[in-house]
Amino acid sequence: MKKRLLSLVLALALIFGVIAPAASADAAAKKRYTKLTFAKGVTTEVEFFVLEEKRELAAKNLTKTLNAMMKKNSTLTITVGEKDYTVKKTGKQGKGKIMVGDQTLAAFIKANTGKSTYVTVKVDLKKAFSYVKMAKKAAAYGFRVEVNDAYFQNLKISKKNKITFTGNGKKFTAYIKGGKVYIKGGQVKSSFVKELKKAGVIKSAKLVRVKTSSLSK
Repeated sequence: MKKRLLSLVLALALIFGVIAPAASADAAAKKRYTKLTFAKGVTTEVEFFVLEEKRELAAKNLTKTLNAMMKKNSTLTITVGEKDYTVKKTGKQGKGKIMVGDQTLAAFIKANTGKSTYVTVKVDLKKAFSYVKMAKKAAAYGFRVEVNDAYFQNLKISKKNKITFTGNGKKFTAYIKGGKVYIKGGQVKSSFVKELKKAGVIKSAKLVRVKTSSLSK
């Protein structure tokens, strides 16, 4: 009887010894992320702040972003300083040019040297973030993006949906997946997320556990 009992104890130990590490490994693989779901169809003003020393880079990257977002022959109004200008998209979405009169947007911004320039456009942020992946070749955005009192800058994009940026003075790492943004860690109460909610551009911000590998696919 003792041998049988010992065998049973050893068997249980072996079984749970195998199962426990596997469960722990699976749990460890899942990390905490703050999942941002954008409000559908909410258009807001996004302000691009072009620093003088980053003017050419900002102009180049802004052109790529707008080119990806805008459809052929569509227009929008940008504000540079206190003046409004009409921007027109030529060619297919993702290709073609962004024109301000007879100048490309990049040439126009580059020509406006001197004081820092603000370019204000109205966009659907949900679409804007989904298009970020289309601008992977842009190593960094040298301008500041403002949505009411929420702002981010130093945006860098990697190959696998990963972005890093500074939001309201705090550094963040995030992934863009399925039109949603997953910010690493518990950031629901961060100033950046709170200001986005206050601006009405995000529908919800909640803490989830997910494998980083599934976000980077």
